[in-house]
Amino acid sequence: MDKYEDFSWDPVNYPVAEVRAWTKELNEAGIHYVPIIDPGIHNRTGSPAFDSGLEQNLFITEADGRTPFVGEVWPGRTTYPDFFHPNTSAWWAAQISDFLDEVPYSGLWIDMNEISSFINGGVTGDPRAPVNNPPYAINNFGSRAPLDVKTLPMDVKHGQGKYHESHFSHSS
Repeated sequence: MDKYEDFSWDPVNYPVAEVRAWTKELNEAGIHYVPIIDPGIHNRTGSPAFDSGLEQNLFITEADGRTPFVGEVWPGRTTYPDFFHPNTSAWWAAQISDFLDEVPYSGLWIDMNEISSFINGGVTGDPRAPVNNPPYAINNFGSRAPLDVKTLPMDVKHGQGKYHESHFSHSS
């Protein structure tokens, strides 16, 4: 990755043409190549994944339902795809397809998909909101840590896209 940014190649250490030739050699030898990515999308203007996701409102939002939630993982400040939004799967598939067009691979290792963030509560979350600071704590290995440790705060919003009953009903 270029600076840990999803769907990118380090142009100095791993130029696309060289990686493509290397993966071709691997494939011819019967060896599979599986790159790793994290669902945390670097919220950097100019990043195709970030710009297109932001344009389509495909990221998990703060409690206000409008402001993209910002956490932090390997590339720095990140936003997270809202897979409850009806358009996110197509957007994610397009990111993967464009990445695959650059360098063929056998699969993707999706890491940290439970949503991980190195910033407890995110950049702008309200730790005082009752849902983020309930009168109990999870006794995870004796830590009694708040609910938002290394993940999203509880008041973020998912599914801010327009849903129809048909998305949730099952045919009998």
